[in-house]
Amino acid sequence: MEIINADVVTYDLGSNIYKGIWARNSIHHIPERDLDPVFKKLADALVEGGYLFVIVREGEGEFVEEDVKNYLRIQKFYHLFTEDELRSRGEKAGLTLERIDHNKRSHKWLVGIFRK
Repeated sequence: MEIINADVVTYDLGSNIYKGIWARNSIHHIPERDLDPVFKKLADALVEGGYLFVIVREGEGEFVEEDVKNYLRIQKFYHLFTEDELRSRGEKAGLTLERIDHNKRSHKWLVGIFRK
């Protein structure tokens, strides 16, 4: 298995390479202006029949949250997704929605499974 640590907004994923892409707790840190190109990039990187698994925070809007651990303060950007937005962005990128589940842990989450 190859693990790539890169910024999905700027990194070239290539085309027709991956059978599956796991995007957990990452896509919701991307601003609105970059979301459609990122979904398209992920879709293009999948082989025909490949799967995109996405977990994003559910809600509406964008905000910055500050997380404090010991002496470290980290600011995290969030774009919250509605079920309709997640479906629409995947389909606009050429993916077929297999299912969307709702999950509640520390926050409300959407779990989306798309197929190319």
